[in-house]
Amino acid sequence: MGAGIVCYRDVAGDLKMGTTQISLSLSGIVIISEKQYLSGGVQGGYVQKSISAAAMQWENQYDASIGAYNAGLQSNDIATVPPNSYSNFSTGLSWNYSSAQSTLASNDQLKINLGFAAQNINKPKQNFTSFGNLDELYSKFNFHGSALIEIKNTDLAFAPNFLFSKQGPSFELNMGTLLRWTIRDESRYTGAFKGTAFSAGIQYRLKDAIVPVILLEYANYAIGISYDVNVSRLTTATQGKGGFEISLRFLNPNPFRSASRISDEP
Repeated sequence: MGAGIVCYRDVAGDLKMGTTQISLSLSGIVIISEKQYLSGGVQGGYVQKSISAAAMQWENQYDASIGAYNAGLQSNDIATVPPNSYSNFSTGLSWNYSSAQSTLASNDQLKINLGFAAQNINKPKQNFTSFGNLDELYSKFNFHGSALIEIKNTDLAFAPNFLFSKQGPSFELNMGTLLRWTIRDESRYTGAFKGTAFSAGIQYRLKDAIVPVILLEYANYAIGISYDVNVSRLTTATQGKGGFEISLRFLNPNPFRSASRISDEP
């Protein structure tokens, strides 16, 4: 069994569209065989969304005398927007496969992960006004997969992955692969040195962006850097510019030690 807590805060745009989420998770694992297992979990939490009305601009604040927006003109429209809160529930299932542990010489291990998740399964309702009908939040369905395919008799491996998400009429597909170079394995006996690996590759978000990625792993830790290069029709406005993303990761147990390769030497 496993348990976890997720705390998430995001603020975006001139209207400071804010999302705060706190969720609790419970999960369990079922061993199928020495090479594969299933894991499943449920999550429930509290979500609050908010908007700042201070930066809203209205048609009647257009000043014809200057031909531009005039913040000094009163809009007589919404002055405040109360936050909206609701509960939310999700569930998911994952299948994991790992071939027999490879040796230091062979480097031929295969790992596969496939999963499915459903979010907003209770279809919570939300609204930022005190009038009108509440809007129902569509359920969201995610399908994901990843693999680590070691190249025999080398220190290299391919790490392909994909993520498909659908929510109501909207969908998103991300896919790509990394080339992973294991610089040094974890010493499973003495701990004299830590496992280290460097990865580089390309991700593609369908009809939107190409994303170069680099990732450095050291023992339990990893840091990644990526940049979205816009390739959709939005390039008219963005001129292909996207945004940097930096990720930090901590895994326990050490993924190098838990997947250490056994030496052929006695």
